[in-house]
Amino acid sequence: MEVVTVALDRRGRDTVSRYAEQLKLNGLPIYLDPNGYVASLDRDNLRNAPFLLYGMPITYLITRSGRIVGYMPGAADWLAADAQPLLEYLRNA
Repeated sequence: MEVVTVALDRRGRDTVSRYAEQLKLNGLPIYLDPNGYVASLDRDNLRNAPFLLYGMPITYLITRSGRIVGYMPGAADWLAADAQPLLEYLRNA
């Protein structure tokens, strides 16, 4: 299982890195997408980004084969006991 972040901020990597440090997201890969090619806030999704942002933060759950199997807008505690069955399912999907 892998966790990555996608940042839409247009102020550059330094700004995003400082924010990630404040949140103590040490060691988490951060990908920049300031133009919305991967994730789109645009209702019309003019760039055909595969991930629409219905809220921020948002978590997409993706199988190893690349299929989106769910998403959850808002903050999520993925270490909570309630989340473990879903994560186990995704590990085996």
